Amino acid sequence: MLLPNKLPMLLVLSGFAVNDWMSAGDGATGTIGVVASFDETVPAEVEHTLRLELERLLPIKGYVVEWRRIDQEAVTDVFERLVVVRFLDRCSPFEVARPADASKAFAFTHVSDGRVIPFVDVSCAQVLAARSGPLGGPSPYLALGRALARVLAHEIYHVLAETLEHGRQGLAKPSLTWKELTAPEAAFHADDASRIRAQLRPISLRASRTTRE
Repeated sequence: MLLPNKLPMLLVLSGFAVNDWMSAGDGATGTIGVVASFDETVPAEVEHTLRLELERLLPIKGYVVEWRRIDQEAVTDVFERLVVVRFLDRCSPFEVARPADASKAFAFTHVSDGRVIPFVDVSCAQVLAARSGPLGGPSPYLALGRALARVLAHEIYHVLAETLEHGRQGLAKPSLTWKELTAPEAAFHADDASRIRAQLRPISLRASRTTRE
């Protein structure tokens, strides 16, 4: 869960071991599938920035982030790791921001029986509420796309590292400001990046059936 600082969806997953798959420490390569849906239409510029920034942020050498839209087409790909994310509310930089609610998180990762499972909800309304004023500047689309990518990267950290704990620095810390979400540079601390790499296993997940109700 990522806090501000101041699905009706069915997905059937099938997992199977890949015997000849090298460990992360041996220079393994693979894919991390990010299967996304948006409750409302998202500007193309925001989604484009989100995808590029997410690929840059994930500290996993040898892995490729594959972005899919479950709300646009069926997803049947096979990935080494899979994260399903739903973007709630309207993800537009020109949306009128609601009053900030400090009790609500930017996003949260689902947990079952005390274990992190690969389902994430991101609240665009909560992210937008973190700004101190209108999204001005040369590219409001860039700012929002960058902020959403960093919020999602934080939640993917919980999924891939299989932990509910937070880091002390960088993108894995428990709260981030709007400035941190939109600054030109951001990254995971080396310790948190190591936690992600240490938990990667030779297991593939297939999005074998997807529907959006």
